[in-house]
Amino acid sequence: MKTINLILCICVVLVITSTTSLAQKLSFGQYTGINFSNLHGGLITNRWVPKAGPTTALFVEYNLNRSFSLQTEVGYVAHYYEMKYYRSQQTYPTYYDDLIHYYSSSTIWQPVYEPNKIDYSFLRVPLLIKYKTPTRLQLAIGGGLYYSILLNDDLTNAERDAAKKEDRRIYPPTHDWGYLFAADLSYPITNEIRFFIASKLATGQKVFIESLKSKNGSSELGFGIK
Repeated sequence: MKTINLILCICVVLVITSTTSLAQKLSFGQYTGINFSNLHGGLITNRWVPKAGPTTALFVEYNLNRSFSLQTEVGYVAHYYEMKYYRSQQTYPTYYDDLIHYYSSSTIWQPVYEPNKIDYSFLRVPLLIKYKTPTRLQLAIGGGLYYSILLNDDLTNAERDAAKKEDRRIYPPTHDWGYLFAADLSYPITNEIRFFIASKLATGQKVFIESLKSKNGSSELGFGIK
């Protein structure tokens, strides 16, 4: 967490020390919200319950013109998962009396929650291009790519090196990348400050659970000031 705070502080200093002409096209701010995990990939029998996790970021946006802008950020996102699978329950024959024999057999699928949860925390850096409407209540939509670094990695480098020599694949990977789609609705509360509500959709491309060929993803909702 100290590393994240240091990176965020560096971003703030870089923006503040920009030249006057560049600052006219720059805006920066902070975003905070929640994300709902979305494990995707080669899932067949198992299902995963979406869990809410925190999302926060410090971003910098550069206006290319009145309609388009580039945005990057340094953010923290935590994905929480809980497995949900189904098992069958077989009923047994039932006899009412000696004259009438009644047999009942059926299969009932019941949800069963796995006690073990899988949690991942990432440092995420995206690059987005956005289109903005030239209105006071401004709508901005866009998308791009992101790169993320796994923060809660319990495996040491020695363990990973040993697995590589023995041709064993150890998951999760130390990083991920994927596509990020974003939309926000902002309104000026002063001449220089805008309040906004934003939503994001992230789809990772690295396999994090090898047995299921599953990948990380999330749907996010939050608010911020720029």
